Amino acid sequence: MTLPLAISFGDYITATDVSNAVQSTISYWSETYLAEMARHDGQDPTTELGFLPDFASYPDSLDLSRFPEEQLPACILVVPGVSLQPEKRGGGKISALWKVAIGVAVTGQDKPTTIKLAQLYTTAVRMIILQHPSLGGFATGVMWNREEFTGNIIRADDARTLAVGVLDFNVSVDGNVDVNQGPVEPIPNNEPPTGWTTVETPSITLTGNAVGTEL
Repeated sequence: MTLPLAISFGDYITATDVSNAVQSTISYWSETYLAEMARHDGQDPTTELGFLPDFASYPDSLDLSRFPEEQLPACILVVPGVSLQPEKRGGGKISALWKVAIGVAVTGQDKPTTIKLAQLYTTAVRMIILQHPSLGGFATGVMWNREEFTGNIIRADDARTLAVGVLDFNVSVDGNVDVNQGPVEPIPNNEPPTGWTTVETPSITLTGNAVGTEL
């Protein structure tokens, strides 16, 4: 079998790519927005939440009955699939709206404090996503669909109380797949397609300003 001179699979997106873009955007901005939430809550003299710590973990699922204290506050990211029917754009590239669910789990010393913390952390995440809708140049737009909070504390014992805020978004992404690209025959033995370069000795050069580049 003779392979074409060069093969390109074209642009494509996975659900993990979407989740990573959302997480990177939240983690980049979270400290800034949580500080603003603390300042905002400071307008209420009856509550003294003080410093709001950054997210300690970004799990893709959550069982609060077993969640370790050191992993809270947590930002849970789930990308269950696409919403509506993807659209074919010019050049064969498919655009789609990806469904993204974000849960914010927090712990507090009592029910009123815990509910307020859930509201503040959820508001911070909502503002981050809506004010930075490109997700670092990954997406073409974001739509906010839902925001809810647990009506009751999920767990209450002598040690802590827990609550969760939930956000749903649609994230618009182009280039999910290019229907005009892809190999015309299977590639034997999982070998790189003709036209790819095999790197024998990688050379990596680090330059300044890598850290702190805005998303």
